Amino acid sequence: PSAVALPVQEGCLRGTNVAPSGTRLRSCVPIQRVSCVYSVAIIHIDIIFVGCWEPLEAAIGPARVIEISDALSIGAGELSGCGIEPGQRILFKTANSHRNWPELPFLEDYVCLTVEAARFLAEKKVACVGIDYLSIAELGPGAVDTHVALLEAGVYIIEGLYLAGVEPGDYEMVCLPLFLQDADGAPARVAIR
Repeated sequence: PSAVALPVQEGCLRGTNVAPSGTRLRSCVPIQRVSCVYSVAIIHIDIIFVGCWEPLEAAIGPARVIEISDALSIGAGELSGCGIEPGQRILFKTANSHRNWPELPFLEDYVCLTVEAARFLAEKKVACVGIDYLSIAELGPGAVDTHVALLEAGVYIIEGLYLAGVEPGDYEMVCLPLFLQDADGAPARVAIR
């Protein structure tokens, strides 16, 4: 298996605002180096974390790594030609993977999922979506809409994957978030083979 999550290091959780259930989070992009993968509960409605706690099976099983050619965003048009099926676990490898982002200050021009693409994936009823940066959504007001489109459809979100050495294709994935009581997100260990 290959680890596609970076190790938890000192300062990793700084600024992440793990909040009690039902609490609206504020935008909380960490200023210092962050090297964790986060997984988020269904109640999460703001940026930084990812996913739903249940069913955990949504983040364990066959997964498909799709390489995105657009250097700005992941759009519904590009996804429509990828043959995405209901129940799939999709991991997006973007230009973010080629930027060595874990070693850099926060990048505001990262490749993200558009709201339309999030709605497309929700309509396709995918089980899980992962991305190779700290947020699946753009910075700003659109971040809420992207997360809500996925989470309301029950799509498990994984953010902060490190896919630099991973080729597009089919894999077996295990994503195990820490279970933090009354939290809407948590660090997770992710491996693929």
